[in-house]
Amino acid sequence: ASRQLPFDDEADSILYSKIKQGKYQMPQDLSTELKDLINNLLQPLPIKRYTIQDIWKHPWITGPTQISKFPSQ
Repeated sequence: ASRQLPFDDEADSILYSKIKQGKYQMPQDLSTELKDLINNLLQPLPIKRYTIQDIWKHPWITGPTQISKFPSQ
């Protein structure tokens, strides 16, 4: 939806640290529902991370299809 990697850094050790801590920058032009879904998918604690069932029930998935949900080509 944004064509950006959630985690990025030139140094591998810093990149891995960001991944483990769940530190990433969210593009501001994403919908609130999509931001919520991404935050729950990238949750560093497995017990809190969305399951496939949670994903299928999420409003961004179940809501009306909007052209803004899909990246422009």
